[in-house]
Amino acid sequence: MTTRQPLSPKMGFANTLHMADGRSVHDAQHAPYLVAASLHELGMVDWLPRVFGFLRMYDGVARWMETGMPEAACMADLDLREEVMRKRSGATQPEQDPAALRFRLAVLLTNSPVTLFGARWKLERRFKDLPMDIPWNPLEQPWLTFLGQHIVLPDHATLHINRKGRQIRQQLMAYLLER
Repeated sequence: MTTRQPLSPKMGFANTLHMADGRSVHDAQHAPYLVAASLHELGMVDWLPRVFGFLRMYDGVARWMETGMPEAACMADLDLREEVMRKRSGATQPEQDPAALRFRLAVLLTNSPVTLFGARWKLERRFKDLPMDIPWNPLEQPWLTFLGQHIVLPDHATLHINRKGRQIRQQLMAYLLER
């Protein structure tokens, strides 16, 4: 038998965030679910693996960028939610070409600030040594996998961050638009 517990601010529950241990439907951990829901509402469920592959590439990058920068999934959620709202309001034609919609959304995703982020491992033991670089290419490995390389790299490896990184938007577009 279960009993109902009355929950009110007077009893120590200041708000619903407190009850959910600080979690919200708008936090970074929940963003992928919202991205999936938006793609479903837009009728683009078949594009889900590509979008999630793109988001996986940049997962965790925001912590290395400017303070307060949202994760890639949060930015994608905002872009897709805006498209859903446009569809609901009737601002877009309901019979819009799916390829045109996919292209427009791919442009939004690839213009995200996280796509400008770049990094490389530099291996240089002594000043006179020729430096060896291991650049990060998001199309070849996700950010978290690239960071994980520190386990197998020598102790003198250093991580160098470039916040205005590589220009690979065309390759990202090609990735997102592949079938």
